[in-house]
Amino acid sequence: MVLKPSFLAPSKICRLLCEQTVAIAIFSKSYPPKILSISFFSAIMHLYSAEDIYFTGLMNLVGDFLDSIKYAFHLAVGISILILLLGNGAGAAAIISVPDDYARIQWAIENATDGNTIEVQSGTYYENLSVNKKLTLRGIGMPVVDSLGRTSTITLLVDEIRLEGFTATGSGSYPEAGIRITSSNNTLIGNNASNNLNNGFNLIFPSITR
Repeated sequence: MVLKPSFLAPSKICRLLCEQTVAIAIFSKSYPPKILSISFFSAIMHLYSAEDIYFTGLMNLVGDFLDSIKYAFHLAVGISILILLLGNGAGAAAIISVPDDYARIQWAIENATDGNTIEVQSGTYYENLSVNKKLTLRGIGMPVVDSLGRTSTITLLVDEIRLEGFTATGSGSYPEAGIRITSSNNTLIGNNASNNLNNGFNLIFPSITR
């Protein structure tokens, strides 16, 4: 028997094969297992020998299945690589710019996470800063922070803060200060505290690197 080439859709092959299988299953109680196996084999051969089912269609079905497996594998590999790249990127320290990202320095502090850097452009910022995260605050062009006599202008509340390039002014009376430090192991570089009502610097814990 010669199996003729065909352009029959693989889905039709599956449908016809399932119909034959269901037909055999219905009469499974009437035939012993050996006869049932022969009947199932005959059904498959009948599908192959029918004029509207051909060997080419079956090969197309197998090829489509293998292509689907290959596509799924490549997709899984691609997603895994993307997750790794995103994971590595998530660990990188962010740089937040004031006033580009936030108009006020304190807003930038509140929205930052430990390890971030906040770069503040030159200008005068009328606010008082409470730094309660391990951040780097870097002034570009010596920005001025003025608390208008209300409280300490810049207060470092946690350890390992880096403060560089700021002018702190306008702090309130004692015990307030232009730069008030209530934590340890901080680094201050190139800062200026002037025109404050009391102290320029107030070191509650003097463990500081200058």
